[in-house]
Amino acid sequence: MCLGIDTYFTNRRRKAFPEYFYNFLHGYISSIIDPSMRPPVPKKKKSQSEGDFRINAIHSDFDKISSCLCYTQTEGTERVKNASYKNILPVYLDIPNYQRGSLAVCRRPGAPDDGTLIFLSFVAASMRSTSRTSARLKACDLLLAFAERISDEAKLDRCLPYLIALLADGAPMVQMAAIRTITQLVRA
Repeated sequence: MCLGIDTYFTNRRRKAFPEYFYNFLHGYISSIIDPSMRPPVPKKKKSQSEGDFRINAIHSDFDKISSCLCYTQTEGTERVKNASYKNILPVYLDIPNYQRGSLAVCRRPGAPDDGTLIFLSFVAASMRSTSRTSARLKACDLLLAFAERISDEAKLDRCLPYLIALLADGAPMVQMAAIRTITQLVRA
């Protein structure tokens, strides 16, 4: 007997899939993956790849994602206005509606396993198929933002290889962002 996917999701709730999967994650990832659920793409953005679209969507929705994943801000996270070479580290993330310093945000104590690794893997996989430099720059910020909430082993396994691959990127800005992100990642 073969069960339908909806029946399986219902029968396996809290057994195979945690609650956040039903409340947020499944619907959000589906909306990014399924082209029929997206708004129409303006003509000037027709050349963007699937990876570009996915990274841009997560980047612009990061404040909503972080709220659904129970991230909270800690003390002393004001954005530095006069950045100089002395203020390069910690890296300040340039994510819309989420202007917080790296390592300044943590998961709320007692929050359940929240899907951070799923988003991190999704961004890393999407980064490989980007066609635009701006998407790869945003991916560096996203990788660092999500990496702040995972174990050191996961950082080394799931972030570092993708960031090292960016060191060979043709755009110097991406190479610089990768170096900055790697430095912050291993510094933490």
